[in-house]
Amino acid sequence: MMNKRFLQFSVSFFSLFLLSFIWVLPFALAASSGDVIINEVNWAGDDRSSSNEWIELYNPGTTDISVDGWSIEDDGVALPALAGVVPARGFYLIEDNEESVPNILADMVMGLSLANSGDALTLKDETGNIIDAVNSTGGSWFAGGSNPYLTMERIDATVSGDDETNFADSEGSPLAVNLNSIGSGNVYTNASTMVPAVGDTVTVGLNVSGVAELFSYGFELNYDPSILEFVDATPSGLLSNDGVTDTSFQAGLEDGVQGKLLIAEARTGVSEGVMNADGLLVNVNFNVVGGDGLISEIGFGNESFVSDSFGQVPVSFAGMQLEPGGIVTVPGLTNLNVIEAASRFQLQLSWDLLETADAYRVYRKDVNGEFVLLEEVNTALFVDKDGVSNGGVIIPQVNYEYGVSVVQDGVESDVISEIGFESRGLKADNDRSDRVDGKDLDALARSFAMSVSESDFNPYADTNYDGWVDGSDLIDLAAEFAMTY
Repeated sequence: MMNKRFLQFSVSFFSLFLLSFIWVLPFALAASSGDVIINEVNWAGDDRSSSNEWIELYNPGTTDISVDGWSIEDDGVALPALAGVVPARGFYLIEDNEESVPNILADMVMGLSLANSGDALTLKDETGNIIDAVNSTGGSWFAGGSNPYLTMERIDATVSGDDETNFADSEGSPLAVNLNSIGSGNVYTNASTMVPAVGDTVTVGLNVSGVAELFSYGFELNYDPSILEFVDATPSGLLSNDGVTDTSFQAGLEDGVQGKLLIAEARTGVSEGVMNADGLLVNVNFNVVGGDGLISEIGFGNESFVSDSFGQVPVSFAGMQLEPGGIVTVPGLTNLNVIEAASRFQLQLSWDLLETADAYRVYRKDVNGEFVLLEEVNTALFVDKDGVSNGGVIIPQVNYEYGVSVVQDGVESDVISEIGFESRGLKADNDRSDRVDGKDLDALARSFAMSVSESDFNPYADTNYDGWVDGSDLIDLAAEFAMTY
């Protein structure tokens, strides 16, 4: 009779062995239908070669899936077995040859020979279970083409691959979310249509909604450079809405050339995304440089994407149209006059009042010969004198060139110019005593060899208004020394 203690030991040892055996067994779940889908098919090749065919698989889930031993059947004929992993929210690219998709390495290279008339494609796992099927009847392809060359891309990962309406033409987006794809999220501009005037600056807001855990985005914006000129882009802060998480934001023209703008932002130092992100991502400013009477598209390119914590997610992209109007012209100023004002060392500007004007801008040429804005006024009168912003002082016996423009609806007219001259005084009388004497020489000497850019520069000593106190000003003082006004 077996010893009871020995029997208990044997049972316990067997249980421990069984548990250990189970523990070390690899744990895996069989893939189910739709866990991996046939996402995009380039059945026609490209303009380099009709043999440059490829098939892209996509994993819409949040767990990596091994495709070791899986296969694709083309009209019932199994192609070589697959190997590797389709990452969560990631892609798997099968190419006829490594040149089928330039600059992108294939996950699998095998001889593809897809009929232009249409094929039935079936994705099966290693046990023969059907995971996905596209065009099961083997009829004409649902989308794509050879003139021009276009791929057939899936619109909704959750809708059958046998639904003809679930596919669309594409210029090709290997290893990227299909531009025609739809999901719970949307990326859209702040307006579907804008009607700016040539000369305006327009702000295009790029928004997101319906992404459960937004981690990053990358947009390729395409536009007509003869109509629009990129100025700058500014993120809204949506990705760092907790006030703690840092992000990296980048924006730039591809190769520095107007027409294709790349924008990207990602959260850094964290693994999670922004929960239920909804709102403005980034503002993009453009100058409207042309296109009177034309329509310009601002569209998202094939490389545009949005990612959550696991990877790229299907979203709908919606661009916009711009319909620039003509160049807005504002009538110029008439009858600009510059005369000596009632008080000395002041010059008065006047012009005809324009009823449609919102304001007038008054300029004076500085010592470098550049028009500098003195003030924006609402009346048809302006008096220039000592202390006016950006003007400096009024030196007698010096010609000053003024310019005035009309502002209407935010657009400025051409500048009309006129010369002003103050005759009432001595130019070297820099202390305004009406006599040129030793005090004036002392003041000039203290600023001698200084330029207008220096803090101690004395504008009254710059008698010839050239931005320097130098020998020319000393000559003016010598010529007027001991004279009175």
